[in-house]
Amino acid sequence: MKPYLAVTAAILVAFSGCATGGKPLKESNTEQNHQLVIAFENLDLEVKETPRGVAIFFPEVLLFDFDSARMTIGARAKMRQIAAVVNVPRYQFRHIAVEGHTDAVGSEKYNLALSRGRAESVARALVFSEVQKERITVHAFGETRPLAPNKHPDGTDNPEGRRRNRRVELYIENDTQLP
Repeated sequence: MKPYLAVTAAILVAFSGCATGGKPLKESNTEQNHQLVIAFENLDLEVKETPRGVAIFFPEVLLFDFDSARMTIGARAKMRQIAAVVNVPRYQFRHIAVEGHTDAVGSEKYNLALSRGRAESVARALVFSEVQKERITVHAFGETRPLAPNKHPDGTDNPEGRRRNRRVELYIENDTQLP
C-alpha cells in the first residue's frame, strides 16, 4: 500500500462513525482501542491492545542506525503517519508514553542514556508532526526490561534475544475519564 493511501485509510478508519455534527462520540476505551488497532495495522505497524491501552512496538532496526539515537528518514515518515491517527479529534486527549529499551551489551549507564535518547527522538518526531508535547511522556529503561534473554543458558551470546530487546514502545494510553 502506498504511504499516502495507508494514512488516508487509517484516518478514515479513525473517523468511521463520527458523523455526530462535529461533537466527539462518547465511546469506551475498548471501542477506541479497537479502532486504533485497525488504523495502526493499516500502517503496517506491530500493534496490540493491552490493559494499559494500545501498544506499538518498533524494533531498533526500523527506527535507528546501529548504536545511534538518530532516527532514519523512514522512521520519521512513520511517526508522521502515527501522528495523523492520534491527532484525530476522538483520540486527541489520549496520553502517549514513549519507552526506550536496549540489550545488555555495554554499561548500564550507557544503555540507559541510549534508551533515553531514542525515546526522546521518537517524542520529538511526534511533536514535530504536531502532536501536543503535553500529551507525551518519555521513559528510559535501558537493559532492565528485556523481552528475551541476552545470553543463552550456557552463557553464550544470544543475538536474536538482544535484537528483540533493542526497541522503542509507544503506548496510546487509555483515557481514565472514559468508561
